[in-house]
Amino acid sequence: MQVSNRDKNGLDCGCGTGMLQVGVSLVLSFMVVWDLPTIARGVQSLRSSRLRAIYMEVAPTFTVFGQLFGKALQAQVIQHVYTKS
Repeated sequence: MQVSNRDKNGLDCGCGTGMLQVGVSLVLSFMVVWDLPTIARGVQSLRSSRLRAIYMEVAPTFTVFGQLFGKALQAQVIQHVYTKS
């Protein structure tokens, strides 16, 4: 008896799907990192625009959120590495 890796819609739920998701996320992450200087310049240009008041209010919060989110991702990677070994 062969066990099927297909869900109720007939889609394969095996390792290939996970590898595809990892590949797509790596490509998108690389594109963001590649374009990070341009993104940073664009966001910093808000400081001298009509949106300055909003930027000054929101920017520190986004900075803290980004740092916390990065730490959370690091913790997940460390947890994944240690639980797999």
